[in-house]
Amino acid sequence: MNFSLSVRRFVIPGFILALMVMVGGFLLTQKLRERARARATLERFKGEAQRWDPEFPRQTNLQSTIDRLRALGGEVVHPMIEDLEYDPAYVRLLRKVPFLQQFSLLGDTSFNRLMAAGYLGLLGPQAAPAIEPLIDHLSDSNPGVRFESARALGRIAGNHAHARAALTVRLQGSDAQLAYAAAVALWQMNPDDEGLRKRIEAFMGTASIEDTSRLFLDLGPAGRIFTVPLQRRLQGVPVDNNRILADFILWQWTGDKQPALRDLDFVATALPGSLATPVSGKSDPAIVILHAAQILDGDPSFRNRLKPLLEIIIERSAGGKRPAAEQGLKHLNLVDQHEAKSVRQAQLPGHP
Repeated sequence: MNFSLSVRRFVIPGFILALMVMVGGFLLTQKLRERARARATLERFKGEAQRWDPEFPRQTNLQSTIDRLRALGGEVVHPMIEDLEYDPAYVRLLRKVPFLQQFSLLGDTSFNRLMAAGYLGLLGPQAAPAIEPLIDHLSDSNPGVRFESARALGRIAGNHAHARAALTVRLQGSDAQLAYAAAVALWQMNPDDEGLRKRIEAFMGTASIEDTSRLFLDLGPAGRIFTVPLQRRLQGVPVDNNRILADFILWQWTGDKQPALRDLDFVATALPGSLATPVSGKSDPAIVILHAAQILDGDPSFRNRLKPLLEIIIERSAGGKRPAAEQGLKHLNLVDQHEAKSVRQAQLPGHP
């Protein structure tokens, strides 16, 4: 009798404990598999996002990428948060455990965080679970990650009280680049705030055209309110890659192509002489034209102005500029051919 009691006393709890361990192990395995599937989905998307269709303009390809990302929705938010919270010590530990190695992230830490913040911003309100991690990364050690985290919050956070409070603190901080991004993000949450609009215009006067263009790309049609201040800011600014991007933004806001066309004409006058020198950079006329072929590819007037300039680069330059110009010219021709085909199809009887 006592022996039976002893057996029941130890065996039954032991059986319950073993069952709990088995269930816990099963649930953990399922969780790890879900994470692995989500990670695989995200990595597959990243690979596809780098392969744009050369028959379509950049903006069409970008919108297609955003649509595919948003179709994945919440499935990829948590792996993105893992990328945002990339911890080298954590990764080193994972790499030491064979069955956990598949969950380790490779590559530079700040690059992973930059990319994660950017993708979360593109995902928009569906990335709401990432708001708190993004707030934490407003204090990241890398200034680029801080900037991108503020941009992402402007596209995600809506009326989130903690996000507004955190961005307001950064607006008053000593990091001018982050303060500028915080001002734009807060204005996106409340575009009727005249005080924020004036702060943004004040930042425009001292910030780089690169930062201004990157931030204003996020605003869409609502950004038209900044058309005149941006035009003023561009006065006297050299024609380089960043100015071309600003021209693109102004065209999107106003429909006016003339500023971009004037800048392309200006670059064209300096192109022949620049091809005789090995100097290269964002203000090198050949580099500006190659950049413009990627940015200003959405209208026939831009493409027609760029094609002869690309042909000059192909004819007179050597090194990496020539294949890049060949690729750019091929892209512009493919866009023209696709648009002409679409027009012909639209003219067919019975076409909707």
